[in-house]
Amino acid sequence: MKSKFNLNDWLAQKISLIIDSIKSHPYKLLIAIFLFFILKWLWGAEAGIFLGIFILFFLMKWDSRVFVFFGLIFLVTCPFLLMFEKEFVAEDMAVYAYYCLFLGVSLQLVEYWRENRQTRKK
Repeated sequence: MKSKFNLNDWLAQKISLIIDSIKSHPYKLLIAIFLFFILKWLWGAEAGIFLGIFILFFLMKWDSRVFVFFGLIFLVTCPFLLMFEKEFVAEDMAVYAYYCLFLGVSLQLVEYWRENRQTRKK
């Protein structure tokens, strides 16, 4: 008998992994929060949030596909917002999609570089 996929269990497992990695490296979280406030002060809240999360993903070595997933979600919402004549919100969603996709691809490049460097050391 096949076991069914349970979204609640899967989500609880992923959240548990995130919390465990933060507990084992709290200084990395503090660095990301500190850089968030600096970036917020320099370039505004949106830049601080996106780049702060990017730095956190970079330091914790979390999966970069999360950025790509949210970028696609933002992108999919754009036509619906335009259908309901919410042009300004749709433009913001398109910009957020671009940010997320760019940061996701950037993290993919970092992951590729890290893996390539590790295989050369062996």
